[in-house]
Amino acid sequence: GALWACGEAGTALLRVGGVWEDLGAGLPEDEDVMDIGFTGGDVVAVTAAGGVHRWDGASWTLAYPYPGLILTGVATDADGELVIIGYDGTILGQ
Repeated sequence: GALWACGEAGTALLRVGGVWEDLGAGLPEDEDVMDIGFTGGDVVAVTAAGGVHRWDGASWTLAYPYPGLILTGVATDADGELVIIGYDGTILGQ
């Protein structure tokens, strides 16, 4: 199986078959990636600077900007819809 990891300065890594690959292309290098999650076959990353980014298989693109929000997590609800969480009780449905 595949395993995603994320971290400081636009870090996004994918491990397949025991080998880690740097897949941070397209993520802002000045933003910390707080979480990577999945919805409907899409891979989504959120940053501490309010960015919601989608992976297209080659690079990340900013799908939804939320300036001023510190986003910390990605989840899907019981209906499979994307939910973004953050500081101060932030809950965003996509």
